[in-house]
Amino acid sequence: MTLSKHKPRSEQKQAQRYVDEKAVSTIIDTALPTLRKWRSERRGPSYIKIGRMVRYDINEIMRFMDAHRIELNGRQ
Repeated sequence: MTLSKHKPRSEQKQAQRYVDEKAVSTIIDTALPTLRKWRSERRGPSYIKIGRMVRYDINEIMRFMDAHRIELNGRQ
């Protein structure tokens, strides 16, 4: 039996769930220094920090964006 060089789908999904600050910057169209400032001020989307590595859960990014939605004409 040989071991596959590819990660199982469950691990691939897990890896795709977390993105780095550059990806978040692109997704929410916000400059990297702004994201870093928000982190230092404990604002902005929730994040995970392990040592110097910072990752964001893509689901949290979507919730953050939804929380800042502005509805027009009383629509919800």
